[in-house]
Amino acid sequence: MSDPGAQDRERFREIFPFEAHFLEVDGQNLCYFDEGTGPALVLIHSCPMSAFAFRSVIREFRTTMRVVAYDQLGFGRSDKPLNFDYRIENHIEHLERLLNHLGISDRITLVMHGRGAAIGMGYAARHPESVESFIVMNAMSFSDFSLPLRLRICKLPILGNILVNKFNFFLRPSWRYPKIVRDAYLLPFPRMEDRCALMEFINSLPCAPEDKSAQSMIEIETAIWSLRGKRALILWGGKDWLYTKRALRKWTEYFPSAKVVILPLAGRFLMEDDPAEFITNVREFFEEGKTRP
Repeated sequence: MSDPGAQDRERFREIFPFEAHFLEVDGQNLCYFDEGTGPALVLIHSCPMSAFAFRSVIREFRTTMRVVAYDQLGFGRSDKPLNFDYRIENHIEHLERLLNHLGISDRITLVMHGRGAAIGMGYAARHPESVESFIVMNAMSFSDFSLPLRLRICKLPILGNILVNKFNFFLRPSWRYPKIVRDAYLLPFPRMEDRCALMEFINSLPCAPEDKSAQSMIEIETAIWSLRGKRALILWGGKDWLYTKRALRKWTEYFPSAKVVILPLAGRFLMEDDPAEFITNVREFFEEGKTRP
């Protein structure tokens, strides 16, 4: 099993003390964390992050809920196979298998960030009776995503490979955080070959009908309409260069009754930039849910 940095992992235990478990999916090891008991809070990370990004959420809610976070294949402590099909539909399948393995099938709240929203909404479209509510962070789950200039550059075959695989472009924003946090984000990607899923993420963004995950995104987008009656909280970082307010407007069209909170100082690493405000709003969302008639 691939686990880059295993010998150094103990130094992160103080800020990420949760026990890792592994499930085999498609011949690969999927890492997950399962803390607490109660209604399920399922955390689905963005690219290039991992379950580590949710450490404050796990710590806060494991006393009252069953909190499940996992590293998507190609990220965190999960395996990073070079010759694997990283399309959205396969990630949805992995989430299904993980929740089935854990016996989780109802009262689920999905917390979804970035590309994780496509995975989460894909799961919800297949299992609408299982999902009770949604918490959406800067994300897209739509077939007409407009690619920012810096990602269009990353899609160029030669230059993109240099920026993403050689210079670890996607993790540059993490360099402004304390060293131990920065090191934890960099730990899963020490070698170029460990970054294959980052490049696959860019190449599979559904910006045109021929893109890898375009058909899956159309199916997910169509199914979202049937979920609009469920409770939703949208937490949006105002400084995110990738998922902008155009994407936010799209989410409010799909969930017109959602509570929307803008975190003006937060960017791509939303939960690092404003963790206290993030936790406060999630806690209030659950409290409001208890008082609904």
